[in-house]
Amino acid sequence: MYILGDVIDRGPDGIKILQDIMKRKENGQVDFLIGNHELMMIKSLFQNDKKESKIWTSIDNMGSVTKEAFEKLSKVEQSEIKEFLLNSYVYKNINVNSQKIHLVHAKAVQDRDDNSNKTVREMLAEGKEKLLFDAVWLRDEDGVSPHKESAKPGSFTIIGHSPTKNDRIYCKDGYLDIDCGAAKSEMYPMRTVSLVNLSKGIVKYFNVNRERKKANNKQKER
Repeated sequence: MYILGDVIDRGPDGIKILQDIMKRKENGQVDFLIGNHELMMIKSLFQNDKKESKIWTSIDNMGSVTKEAFEKLSKVEQSEIKEFLLNSYVYKNINVNSQKIHLVHAKAVQDRDDNSNKTVREMLAEGKEKLLFDAVWLRDEDGVSPHKESAKPGSFTIIGHSPTKNDRIYCKDGYLDIDCGAAKSEMYPMRTVSLVNLSKGIVKYFNVNRERKKANNKQKER
């Protein structure tokens, strides 16, 4: 399973989700790519960027809940999360049924003939902070829609970041937008998550409110 970032903020369980993903990655079940919310966390907590911290914890991004949960962890747990995020991918290239697939949170920033995979740590070490920012933040001029050049040339590109308008995945111009508005918001009351099977071309949708209710009921039964 490939997760395209933004698993923290705008909800109470971001740190728990990160730690669950970390365990699954250790078991070879998951690969994780950061989103703009994880980048804000990295810059705020690990690079001590005060300006970024204000943006992250603003009412728009709602990073305070994640920050508070992180600060309650032990130093060992904090260090593990830091290392995990820095070693997570910014973009990754895979092959599915002989089809080149490019995975990135918001917009492809890689040239056609470059098929390397880059982590946060690698891009920071190479001084590519602008490209890193673009990969997880860029949208179109309206500030809502995916960038017109989201796709990597020569590769079918999977992105998230910009919620689709009908709570369903959206395919256009060589990219697939799988962000169906899962975050709690008046703009996206349905709170839908999509799971795309790339090898079979099958999509499953999950309603966050319904799944959370089912999980709570299971806990009560225990």
